[in-house]
Amino acid sequence: MINTILKRHPFIVLKRGHSIRKKTDAVFRKLKITPEISMEVSSCNSSVQLADAGLGITIVPQRALESLGGVERFSCYRYFESYDMWDVNVVYKADSYLDRTERAFIDLMKTTFSQSP
Repeated sequence: MINTILKRHPFIVLKRGHSIRKKTDAVFRKLKITPEISMEVSSCNSSVQLADAGLGITIVPQRALESLGGVERFSCYRYFESYDMWDVNVVYKADSYLDRTERAFIDLMKTTFSQSP
């Protein structure tokens, strides 16, 4: 049934090379559908805003919806088989001075992102 519904709607997808696009393509393969791709964009926010304007449907991570008003604002359907894991990095120039606030931020990142879901 979901295959029939998805085949009837144009899709807004992220451009190739984006991690979300790889996951979206994997969903299409798993469901054995070849979607009508109406446009490719560079950001999840753009994808959501275009879908909200009625130009198609999109597949994005939940965090993309949260930054635009939350899941309640849109017509959303959840699809997941497992939680995605993402590498999170703090990047700064080697040998640069980090003040107390910056070091505290890095420590917070280590604590927050070293925990398993």
